[in-house]
Amino acid sequence: MSHLRQDPIHQWPVSEAGLTRRVVRCLQNAGLTTIGQVRALDASQRRRIPRFGPAAARHIRWFFDWTERLETDRLLPADLRAWLDAFLTPVERVVVEQRYGLDDMLFRPQTKRRTFREIATTTGGGSPARIRQLFQRAIHKLQSRLARAAARLPLTACQQQIVAAGSVVTSAELAGWRGAPWLADYQPWGALLLWSETTGEITRRHDYFSTLPAAELERIEQRLFEAVARAKEPVSVENIAGEIAPRLARVLLDRHPQVDATRDGRFFLFPDGARPLLNDLCGEGDELAARYNALVVPHSRREPSELARLRKP
Repeated sequence: MSHLRQDPIHQWPVSEAGLTRRVVRCLQNAGLTTIGQVRALDASQRRRIPRFGPAAARHIRWFFDWTERLETDRLLPADLRAWLDAFLTPVERVVVEQRYGLDDMLFRPQTKRRTFREIATTTGGGSPARIRQLFQRAIHKLQSRLARAAARLPLTACQQQIVAAGSVVTSAELAGWRGAPWLADYQPWGALLLWSETTGEITRRHDYFSTLPAAELERIEQRLFEAVARAKEPVSVENIAGEIAPRLARVLLDRHPQVDATRDGRFFLFPDGARPLLNDLCGEGDELAARYNALVVPHSRREPSELARLRKP
């Protein structure tokens, strides 16, 4: 999956491309709003841009070196760690690793992300406010067009692994992903959470991740919910999924707050869908009736005064 084919580099807005804020201000003040316009200038023309000094020139050269790599598929980061190293300073990378638990020795999906205060205490990197600033700056870099495009190799490997699992993977299932080459020994849950918040190519909902867009997942979930509601009895995924992959349907229904499930994999809505289930239970034989009779006092053994009280509106 290539960002370049979807959105050519020359069309990137300079404000989203991955340039520093200082360089962006210089270019915008000069009336340059796209990377194509900046590319059209030679080095001498760029030097004539007001406030465009040597540091800005070096940054532009770094940026265009990366765009050349992207266009030629040359020397791109092969894994998540290499991607972070390419776009973050060492301090920023440590903050991101700590925040997402990427270096956690234990697999702990769905745990709370470490607070900025905890990271500040662990790393000795300054105040919580300073850690927050570093984190926000790092995420801003990783969300740039350049960084997202450069994530092509590890991100594609991640997407292919999710697709192979049925386009959806739950947090608990990610334990089996440890050691995947694209992870570079990072924790899979934190890695997918990072991808979902920076690239826009991975969707996180509830406790699962998917390659499908959030709007598509919501549409499928609503369709499945309506099918379960129409059934008015416990129904298996195979009977309602249609062209939807059964595994995807099962994961979505399992996590829908209004849908209940039986242990044999059928889904229903309470109370309508539960009535046939209760009727089946009550009609399974004499054992349930015997247990009921053992707990309830028969009418024939009740005192007349008690019967009158029970029947009184």
